[in-house]
Amino acid sequence: MHRCATSILNKPYISFYRIAGYDENSCEQPWNVNLTFKLLVTVPPIFAILISLGFLWFYPITKKSIEVTAQILAERRSAALRVLNVNMC
Repeated sequence: MHRCATSILNKPYISFYRIAGYDENSCEQPWNVNLTFKLLVTVPPIFAILISLGFLWFYPITKKSIEVTAQILAERRSAALRVLNVNMC
């Protein structure tokens, strides 16, 4: 499973390197490869951070929402325990 996920995630990066002219057998690479590496290391994390900040901005976690969530979870736990106790008898 891990190898499959890794290969799927690495596919776009490998294709960008090939487009830039990366040669795995060469000791020296063209300047495009260096620029591509820098862009791939900086740009996707920046976009991920911006998307995460957008989610945080539009989904504020307040004290009231935490209490409501805790109450719902407590109700679910008690219902699950009741089902388990009925099945044990």
